[in-house]
This record gives sequence, structure tokens and C-alpha cells, in this order.
Amino acid sequence: MKVRDIKENILLSNNKKLTEWINVNFSSGNSVGELLNHFNTLKQLDEKIVIFAIARMEQIEASYDTSKYIAFFISIIVFFYSIYTVFLPEEFVILLILPTLLYVLSNWKKEREIYQKTAVYFKNLMIGIKEHQKEN
Repeated sequence: MKVRDIKENILLSNNKKLTEWINVNFSSGNSVGELLNHFNTLKQLDEKIVIFAIARMEQIEASYDTSKYIAFFISIIVFFYSIYTVFLPEEFVILLILPTLLYVLSNWKKEREIYQKTAVYFKNLMIGIKEHQKEN
């Protein structure tokens, strides 16, 4: 991995591509040698890029915070449940529609948690790089 590649991903990638790139290059599935090489490459980044990466990770972390959507999703579930109980038999709604909606919501929440955890991990890594740069 080159410094130029890291800069391009941090500066130009959208949130989804950036978090996927972080997962591929900095996941626990990589060998220790690969992770050390990536970490040494990160040490070569300019301080401005490191600060920008930290701010970008905080922005990604905040944008994938699911707590602000919980009330909205609960109201949607209640709304759909009340609509379908009026028009369809109650057994149909409970057996078919509600589990499907809950499945979709749980998968959406899981995906958002992955992005949020990736952002927190990379932000902490970049904070460590920033502290290392201050020492040197």
C-alpha cells in the first residue's frame, strides 16, 4: 500500500467505499506483517491528512448513528401494522408482513453498525498516528 493510495481513499472515496476499503486493508483477517506495513505507511501521511481523516471518521460515525432513527422506525412499524390490520386479517399481518419488516430493519441496523465500528476503529488508529507524529 502506498501513501498516495491512502490519501486518495481518505480524500476522494464516498463513505461506503471508504469503510469497505478500511475493512479490507485494516481488518483482523490480514496478517500481522500486513497490518504493520499499513501502519508504517500511515505514519508517513501529512498531519493535515491525518486530521482530515479523523474528522471524516467522526462524520461517518455520526451519520451511521442509529439511535436517532429508532423513534421513526417504531412509528412506521406501528403505522403499517395499524393499516394492515384494518384491511387484512390480523393473522396475515403478523405471520407475513411484520417479520419481513423486522428482518429488513435488523439487517439495515447491522450494516450501519459495521460502518460505525469501522469509523471508530480507523479514527482511533489515526489519533494514534497523530500522537506519534507529535512525538517525532
